[in-house]
Amino acid sequence: MLAPLTWILVREEWLEEEPQSVAYAASEMRHRLAREIKSVLDLLTPAEVKLYFGVNRKQRNYICLKCARETDLEPDYSFNFAQLTPNTPQSEKVTCFVCRTEEEVSREQCPHCPANVIAEGMCLSCGESIE
Repeated sequence: MLAPLTWILVREEWLEEEPQSVAYAASEMRHRLAREIKSVLDLLTPAEVKLYFGVNRKQRNYICLKCARETDLEPDYSFNFAQLTPNTPQSEKVTCFVCRTEEEVSREQCPHCPANVIAEGMCLSCGESIE
């Protein structure tokens, strides 16, 4: 059996190397990969997601700033692929299981929703700016 997350790496490489990739920007490839992963995750059970991706689907997901910024012309804040690492109320880091980016977060209350995971002036739960 392949190690968790191998499918994402293989699919990402395939999208980058396919002949049509010369016709679209890297942001389009990132958006396509994110849409595919979102679709696959919706089809699988939590146990299958854990088995194939090594991700706890029952754990809360947060917006990955890198994935959001690298999609199309406008950031897409529906790609919630980051999770607290470790998954504790004191964690100050999220890690995206798609792009493998780690992001430092502050734990302050969002004025727009009940969440408290903030990075670069944005709530990673609702996507609203924090001033």
